[in-house]
Amino acid sequence: MTLLVGIDIGTTNSKAIILDAETGQTIASAETPTPATRVGPEQVEHDPEAIWTMAAGLIHTVVTATDRPQEIAGIAVSSVGEAGVFLDAADRPVYPIIAWHDGRTIEQEILWQQRISPERQFAITGLPPGHIFTLLKLMWLQSHRPEAFARLRRWLSVADYIAWRLCGVPAISTSQASRTLAFDVGRLCWSEEMCAAANVSPAIFPEPLPAGQVLGPVSATARSETGLPAHTQVVTGGHDHVCAALAAGAFRSEVVLDSTGTTEALLATVERPYLNESIRRLELCCGCHVAPGQYYLLGGVLGVGPLVDHLAAAIAPGLPLAEARNRLTEQARYSEPGARGVWVLPFLAGAGSPDRDPEASAAIMGLREHHTWSDVARATFEGLCYEMRTLLEAMIAGAGIPRPVIRAVGGGAANDFWLQLKADMTGHVVERPLAREGGALGAALLAGMGIGLFPDAEAAYACVATEPTRFIPDSAAQAYYEERYRSGYLPLSRAARRIDRLQASR
Repeated sequence: MTLLVGIDIGTTNSKAIILDAETGQTIASAETPTPATRVGPEQVEHDPEAIWTMAAGLIHTVVTATDRPQEIAGIAVSSVGEAGVFLDAADRPVYPIIAWHDGRTIEQEILWQQRISPERQFAITGLPPGHIFTLLKLMWLQSHRPEAFARLRRWLSVADYIAWRLCGVPAISTSQASRTLAFDVGRLCWSEEMCAAANVSPAIFPEPLPAGQVLGPVSATARSETGLPAHTQVVTGGHDHVCAALAAGAFRSEVVLDSTGTTEALLATVERPYLNESIRRLELCCGCHVAPGQYYLLGGVLGVGPLVDHLAAAIAPGLPLAEARNRLTEQARYSEPGARGVWVLPFLAGAGSPDRDPEASAAIMGLREHHTWSDVARATFEGLCYEMRTLLEAMIAGAGIPRPVIRAVGGGAANDFWLQLKADMTGHVVERPLAREGGALGAALLAGMGIGLFPDAEAAYACVATEPTRFIPDSAAQAYYEERYRSGYLPLSRAARRIDRLQASR
């Protein structure tokens, strides 16, 4: 009998689970808000010690919740990408963790674009332009906190910082390294060129290792804080989206992960790094999967969760948000396909992949006096599905992916109406796996791979695989949405973006 621990350090909440590797069942879990401090407009920081204390507390909670703690053989960590801990020569933090989404680095992104072209950046790192990446956070520290930067000797991603605190071995999984802007995805090493452009020494980054590699046993200090037994091995984890893909079985080209939360992220697995110009133009990211030898393409529809929440609050003011979301879905059911001529362009946070446009804005179009909130609600879900379809088709065409099944996870995956609409809109089967732990479950599976319990990703996924809930495209609805998408949504979206760009230029 073997137990595995997985931890996921998230933007809003963090979670730990214990997985029974024989039954595939989660036998203990704990969740708590991730400690964060808002220090300015669009500026959020995390205290490294508070993050460790939280993680250790979560582990202790799940360890003490089982009567079989001596069976815990491995532990791994999943976390947000881009964010990390700045450490000095004595391994003390020199500055708080800058949250992955923190907006303070927009200035550095403008400066960076003057040094490295988007074409060169993508050819090395597999990353499109953006302000969130680690190297830009280091540039900000150098410019705005030079005394802290001067003391900097080591940087660790959040997941790898927790692993280091557990066993004392500094390393970084290649899936997390892929989010730094300093990593050469094709050569699997730190890029001297990228680091030189940022005036950052590559020596501050730890050794990049594949996910699922043993780092060493839990240290005595960590054992006292977590309750883990001495024989527990710490294993490299990874980026939360990619760990969730492992847990959902999305590590083969025939399965595309659809993770819907604040952003709707699509992740497709590929067997080699796609760093060519045609993929770059689609505004996709290419990075290292946690499945051995595999890579991924990742793109996102922005502002999905906030758009749904804004409309839910408008339709059901005063209700708790979860109830308001349910009310929104029920309202959408009352309308008919096509929402009686109402269109919603869902660009509340701008447009993401495959036609990135930060100036794009959301709009309700075609609204007349006979329309109701039900029509607006349905048009919102339809607009989000149109954008998801646009991204999916771009990924399939760009990488030559065979017709995939869509595996849905995240908060949006609980909405049956939405998932059926995705199936009807795209013509692809949509599946919802029973396991919902995402990053924490993927981390636990990596722990099992690291200690040799699972020989590969297929065996790891087989441990937790269950019969999913399947949403089959309705042929009549599919034909209807095919025509409406081609002749209606795409021309409206393109025309509206031209107007947004014109207004932004004034």
